[in-house]
Amino acid sequence: SRVLSTSYIQVDETTLPVINRDKKKADKEYLWMARAVKEKLLFFDYRDGSRSTRAAREIIGDFRGWLQTDGYNVYKVFEQEKGITMLNCWAHCRRNYEAGLAENKKLAQYALGQIQLLYKLERTLKEKNFSPSQIQSERERLALPVIKSLEKWIEENYKTVLPQSRLGKAMAYNYGLLPGLTKYVYNGELEIDNNMAENAIR
Repeated sequence: SRVLSTSYIQVDETTLPVINRDKKKADKEYLWMARAVKEKLLFFDYRDGSRSTRAAREIIGDFRGWLQTDGYNVYKVFEQEKGITMLNCWAHCRRNYEAGLAENKKLAQYALGQIQLLYKLERTLKEKNFSPSQIQSERERLALPVIKSLEKWIEENYKTVLPQSRLGKAMAYNYGLLPGLTKYVYNGELEIDNNMAENAIR
């Protein structure tokens, strides 16, 4: 695949309603998508509707480079793969905090405000048409302090929420993925999220 021969891909999976004639019911199965970011190439893979680690391994195959995904557990196997650098997606973090707004508006809004600062910077960098090296420099100067501050905020406030609440889960998800959420800062050619991959699925 031309997509897998590139150096930076985004992978996502989405539910697909499928009628099972034998069982006489509608099953929830999965469709995978891999997108080469710079080359704007993509492919879809049904893989028998499976969302398993095995399916992910088969789809990603011998790819080596930057791999950007959400925090779904099957992707963790690639953290140990030589030649693959995992990136995560700030849009998924944002959605989780949005789901927690009804439970604790004050804390959820604070987190959303911090994430919004990261996105505001990205819009500004695109508008100014900065080079990758300029983007990296500005992200290190302006985005990195926001991420570090958010990390401390989670450490201080996680104990005030119920771990099984939506906000508790949002904070735990965000905190656990911080290494993969921070890497985009250090490379001006990387994206803050894999929304383009999701849009391609839609």
